[in-house]
Amino acid sequence: MRVRPNRLKKEQWVQSFRQEILQYPAVLLLTPQGLTAREDLQVRRRIKALQAHYRVVKNRLARLAFQGTPLEPLSSALRGMTAVAYHTDGVALAKLVRDLMKEYGRLAFKAAVVEGQLFTDKQLDVLVHLPSREVARAQVLGLLQGPAARMVRLLAAPLQQFLAVLHQYQARRAGEPESEGGSPMAELTKEQVIEYLSGLTVTQLIELVKDLEQRWGVQAAAAVPMAVPVAGGAPAAAAEEEKVVTYSVVIKDAGQQKVQLIKVLREIFPELGLKEAKALVDAAPKTIKEGLTREEAEDLKKKLEQAGATVEITSK
Repeated sequence: MRVRPNRLKKEQWVQSFRQEILQYPAVLLLTPQGLTAREDLQVRRRIKALQAHYRVVKNRLARLAFQGTPLEPLSSALRGMTAVAYHTDGVALAKLVRDLMKEYGRLAFKAAVVEGQLFTDKQLDVLVHLPSREVARAQVLGLLQGPAARMVRLLAAPLQQFLAVLHQYQARRAGEPESEGGSPMAELTKEQVIEYLSGLTVTQLIELVKDLEQRWGVQAAAAVPMAVPVAGGAPAAAAEEEKVVTYSVVIKDAGQQKVQLIKVLREIFPELGLKEAKALVDAAPKTIKEGLTREEAEDLKKKLEQAGATVEITSK
């Protein structure tokens, strides 16, 4: 049977779009209906400035492209006019979309799939407040690390405890019966554990952290009365748990070079429009960025100070 040229073009578009979009872990569906031509252009420019992608699609073709892929849950949101935005950083893209929705009231969020997890039209704020994968991994490491007292207290069976939680978490995600004691995974090597943890998404890491906190919190509390001494003779009960420290950058005073500071802010945060950058400068003292490492915070502080601002780094 002869394939019509128009149908062939559509099939080629579906294949091409599917191959392109599956390269990105974050895909958001938006409704741009009602935007003026100028507003639509501004939205496109802001998303492009984030080094993300944006295109208006036909729902039927997009549904075909999503079929049989991790993006298939988005098909139910393919109603009305649809634009697809996709990027490597789902949280950054979601924050930009939230800001654009405030600025352009007719732009709406439909749904998203980020690292395999579906977010509905009511869950944009949930997506916006997810930590970065680096922060989530740091939280896991924070549970595995600690001062000498904590390590001594858990030396009796740290690997068995960790593998038990890891096994139960993995079994729950796979729908298999959970078992106690961690024996089914006792043969795992350190490299296999690292590989498994490295493959977890942000939401999966958060869930694992909660499981570890619950499991280790109970066992650690039971072990405290042992008061195992550490270096210097201090009892283990007096040692504090090591916490993951993150840093925030605060502009205390914008200084006299506000125009230059606005320019620098827009270079650092491409998603900011002129209006938003000016509002940040005028609102000083104002927190500019949270959840940073010490090195990231120092680098951002240096750039802002070069633009004449008085900057402070805080930690939590």
